[in-house]
Amino acid sequence: MSLTSLVIPPWVYAAKYVIILSLIAGLGVGIYMKGRHDVQVEWDLQKARDRAQVAMLQAKSAQVTTKIVTQYVDRIKTITVKGDTIVKYIHDGITESEDAKYKLPNNFVDLYNASVDNTVPTTAAVKDTYASPVKLSDATAIMAENNTTCIETQQQLISLQSWVKQQELIFNGK
Repeated sequence: MSLTSLVIPPWVYAAKYVIILSLIAGLGVGIYMKGRHDVQVEWDLQKARDRAQVAMLQAKSAQVTTKIVTQYVDRIKTITVKGDTIVKYIHDGITESEDAKYKLPNNFVDLYNASVDNTVPTTAAVKDTYASPVKLSDATAIMAENNTTCIETQQQLISLQSWVKQQELIFNGK
């Protein structure tokens, strides 16, 4: 055997390094892919948990909404019936002779209308004391109807506030 046959050609060293680097790169890619897979699995699990939690919260929210709307509708029916009953009593209780005897002045009608419209009346309207064609019973019935509407609006606000508070409890845990 000669010395030249024992000398390792330089390309063998290069091949050895290429093989080692390929193994390291392959190992790195394998570790990366394994980590990527683990992250994807965890991500998918979290998404599934989140979807389940959202579905549960939406179901609770729907229950609260149904409960509050049902209560609101029942209360509005009661308020409306009471208001209609009061208006009926007004028309039954204030007689035609009382309507004829107690004339409402124009300034009462103008001031009342201004308060309903939230406008400042003119000075002439305030000083107009001539009798208006509006009957006492009609004016009283209109006031009762307006008050009924105010009470209905109040109940609507109360129900809305209750709904918001309960939704906050559901979604924020407060």
